Amino acid sequence: MTDNEYIDIRLKAQKLEKNRKGYLNYLCSTFDCDKSTARAIFEKLVNNEPLEVKPMEEDAVEIKEEGLLFGDGYVYNSATDKYIVKLRSYGGNYICPGDQHRAMLTAYSNWAGNERSIQKIATDYKMRREWVIEYFRIFNWTHDAVPITDEEIKLGKFQEAQERVIDRKKTDYLQELQKADWKQIQSDARNWQLFEFGQLEPFERLLHKWTPPIIPAIAQPKLKQLKKNVFVTTLSDLHIGLRSDSTELTKGGNYNSDVVSEVIDNYSKKIAIDVADRNYSFEKCVLISAGDILHSLSGETEKGTQLECDILGESQFELALNCLHRFITRMLEIFGTVEVHSTKGNHSSADWILFKTLECAFNANKRITFNNYKTRTSIFRIKNIAIILDHGESDYVKAKVPTGVLGRESYVQNKFLELGERVGPGIKARIFLQGDKHHYEQSEFRGFEFIMLSTCVLGDKYSDHLGLHSRPRQNCFIFEDNGIKEVLHYYLD
Repeated sequence: MTDNEYIDIRLKAQKLEKNRKGYLNYLCSTFDCDKSTARAIFEKLVNNEPLEVKPMEEDAVEIKEEGLLFGDGYVYNSATDKYIVKLRSYGGNYICPGDQHRAMLTAYSNWAGNERSIQKIATDYKMRREWVIEYFRIFNWTHDAVPITDEEIKLGKFQEAQERVIDRKKTDYLQELQKADWKQIQSDARNWQLFEFGQLEPFERLLHKWTPPIIPAIAQPKLKQLKKNVFVTTLSDLHIGLRSDSTELTKGGNYNSDVVSEVIDNYSKKIAIDVADRNYSFEKCVLISAGDILHSLSGETEKGTQLECDILGESQFELALNCLHRFITRMLEIFGTVEVHSTKGNHSSADWILFKTLECAFNANKRITFNNYKTRTSIFRIKNIAIILDHGESDYVKAKVPTGVLGRESYVQNKFLELGERVGPGIKARIFLQGDKHHYEQSEFRGFEFIMLSTCVLGDKYSDHLGLHSRPRQNCFIFEDNGIKEVLHYYLD
């Protein structure tokens, strides 16, 4: 080593050490040594002592020329299976083991649909983010890159690469299966705990003594000869059991167990008036429940968020049962035939239990059918229209339907691709239906219409503090063979 080389290395190492920019990594790459040796070298440099090691020449490796593969900005040593990559952000040659190099490519590639971010890769491999960004730029890696390196192809190791990729995919699938199995175990354990704590037991006590209340019949309208179209009525985000006080709100009214019964009854009366005004009768009524009918039996959402409640447990459940029993009875009186489709919300998984109880209550009535879905997303058919029903948020994890236009379109298109075959041929229109956000929204995308249902909650502190408020309503639709003929809003304030 010449005196000039010695001085250059010392000055650069001291500058890096002063600025805390990886002086040990610089010495490791310069002298091809570990960090312990690099510290000893730094001490000698600072004290101007002679060195017994020789620095690496730029892009030098330990084997002969024929063992090297040269790329634009890097050299691959096939004998040691190492990449020597000159990174400006690193301050020299970054030596990357082949296993790490291939693992980073596999992690960044979306070939299995579970690509990791640059920050995650940097954390996993103890690199700085700027190193990873420059490293990926040198190798032209993107999320769309195939997880096989150019060097594996050049050296004829395609079979080994293929086996590596397949093994990785098997591992990913196994991990997903284990996660799913663990989630089910957790769910079963939690349900058992709820039963032990007496949160599920009240249902059994309640249903043993519950009998449907007597509901006075409404005046029957004169039968009309012409029968066409389907009347679709929805129940979304009723939040039965919620308590709100108008004195605590900037905008909105009281909402509690006394108010909710009147609100739901008024909804059925408005529907009856609207149907009576028409010069034809409907083929049937389809009742769609989009979730969050119950606010929460325990006072918390399924994910543990504390809620303001008026009543809890079996009192809340019984109130909801009576309200919905009256509402469904009215729909039977108005339309003669009712078809129910229900999903659960993110506030209470007991929504499913509620509609299963109603199914048992109407079991002897052949004019009504129930379809109670346990899955978050379900699909069914009304005339020539395919309907996907999704509350909009998961009761298990934080997983909302995307709000951005592109994300929402991609999400819904994927759902129709996954589930579309279940509704059969001849579909002329596709509709994605959700609740959750407490306001009405309707927009048209390529191949489907997106509809977000509103809420009848007259006011709540959560929305008020966020400056959110929409006029309380429920939404109904008239379907003909080709799609939506009419959209009906029933305001309940």
